[in-house]
Amino acid sequence: MQILLVEDEAIIAMDIEMILESAGYGLIITTNTVAAALRKIGEQGFDAALLDLNLGSETTIAVADELVRREIPFLLVTGRDAPSLPEQLRSRPIVRKPYGPGEILRTLGTALQGAGMELN
Repeated sequence: MQILLVEDEAIIAMDIEMILESAGYGLIITTNTVAAALRKIGEQGFDAALLDLNLGSETTIAVADELVRREIPFLLVTGRDAPSLPEQLRSRPIVRKPYGPGEILRTLGTALQGAGMELN
């Protein structure tokens, strides 16, 4: 399983990578900018993605839109509540920061199941 992680905080990215790796998820590709994430989506197929909504001065809304277009399940890892999210993202699975490993894995599992994919 290939997972895209878009996160600009290095420590958080490493934490999520370790959570996913310890749960047996395969290749995890991490990027920290919208441009890099869109490039990676175009270069290789992903089974799922985890997006931090805010990357410094930019948001990952364009990345989310591209994932929707390609029918790739994703979840948001953010400090924001659903009502404060852009309209098109309010129905997406959300893991609120701070989070625990179980929360990341449960929410990812739910997103994958919702897309008809087998859990890891």
